[in-house]
Amino acid sequence: MSPILSDILTSEVVAELLACEPSTVEEAARNKDLPAVKYGRGWVFPKEAFLAHINAKALSNLIKEVPAPTGVLLDIKKKKQPPTLPNLEALLPKAVG
Repeated sequence: MSPILSDILTSEVVAELLACEPSTVEEAARNKDLPAVKYGRGWVFPKEAFLAHINAKALSNLIKEVPAPTGVLLDIKKKKQPPTLPNLEALLPKAVG
């Protein structure tokens, strides 16, 4: 590639960097999942925009979302009392003696 165009990446170069097929890269460009410009039949990727996009994606993976509370937590707070067992002595006949 010419030094004049060193800041422009082709879909083949981007595919090699992302370890995928050029058709996958071009589909991502069409879907606006990668920063790209269509010229004629091909796509070009400004290197700085591409690297910024990849960096932003990598950093967003570091942000962990707090999971939403589940019903299990609510059930723990509303503990039910264990059932009351009958007094077995009161149910037994009194021993004659």
